[in-house]
Amino acid sequence: MVELTEDRGIHLTLVVLILISAYCIPMCIISGMENDRDMCGIYGILNTLAFQKINFGVNKYVSLQQKGICECSGYKVLEYAIFRFF
Repeated sequence: MVELTEDRGIHLTLVVLILISAYCIPMCIISGMENDRDMCGIYGILNTLAFQKINFGVNKYVSLQQKGICECSGYKVLEYAIFRFF
């Protein structure tokens, strides 16, 4: 199994966030230019929700790691930031 350090896990999490933003922000702008305000708002909300989900997940990981409950692992960063829902 490939070793995934904590730094690499954080970088992969940021790549996921960048990919989501790279899709949602241009679609929001295009929808706004086509006078489709509803879709523009939906893409803006999706981008914000994705950011908040990743932010809350990373904060949860950091708080558990500081308490000594969670070991330092890149896989755990990805699990809490992207895959685990509270």
